[in-house]
Amino acid sequence: MTRDYPGSIAIFNWISYPQYRKSGGYVVPAKVDKELCVGCETCVDECPGEAITMNDGIAKVDKEKCTDCQTCIDVCPSAAMSMEE
Repeated sequence: MTRDYPGSIAIFNWISYPQYRKSGGYVVPAKVDKELCVGCETCVDECPGEAITMNDGIAKVDKEKCTDCQTCIDVCPSAAMSMEE
């Protein structure tokens, strides 16, 4: 918020608005393709934000906790995870 720190606005927004990414854009939560999810729970174990739980054998992403890190996409063996559009 000062001219001395050009990135201070992004830092302020990140602190004030958790759904705002440090990179300057809004978080795009991961989504699950229920037909592809095999219920292996790999995404649950690997999610650093603990945003994924299992519901009737299918992964479910908590949009409030998702940080858009895309770890779940990288580790999903059935390619059931993607980013919402």
